[in-house]
Amino acid sequence: MLSYVKDKEMESYAFNLSRFWVRIFNLPFECMDRRVAMDVDGAIEEVIAIDWRDRDGGWTEYIRLRVIIDSSKPLLRVVQFVNREGVISACGIKYERLPTFCYNCGLISHSTQKCEKTIIQSKSNETSYQYGNWLRASIEKEGGRRKARSQINEFKDLVDELALVDIKPDKG
Repeated sequence: MLSYVKDKEMESYAFNLSRFWVRIFNLPFECMDRRVAMDVDGAIEEVIAIDWRDRDGGWTEYIRLRVIIDSSKPLLRVVQFVNREGVISACGIKYERLPTFCYNCGLISHSTQKCEKTIIQSKSNETSYQYGNWLRASIEKEGGRRKARSQINEFKDLVDELALVDIKPDKG
């Protein structure tokens, strides 16, 4: 969401920039650090936040980054990472809460059905897309508000249990 600035001309706003949480997969475990996360900044418009939390306190499967992407350009499917020895790794990207986008050209601005780009057909007359639903990161059900609500309920139960315990010593 763009911030409103009083007296700013409408033409000076960049409506094509969007913020997304992305997950970068297939990085060697020893390379999952802040420097590598910031190196992604060269491939993606801009890295604005790094989520240091993972399920068990460390990154295991992926690095999670908050990025700004240009929605007038095709979505990135991979980023290339070069390690200290010069070995190139292709690292897959998945987007959290990705809206409808075109599986043919990778733009967020329209759906596959409204794409003006020629659709590639294979010899067996099957449609072949360069993008797909695999770019969407699945959101775990136990996280977020549901998890917070269950933790609040557990806390309330604990408070109720403690209320039943007489913590004042008897004067007798």
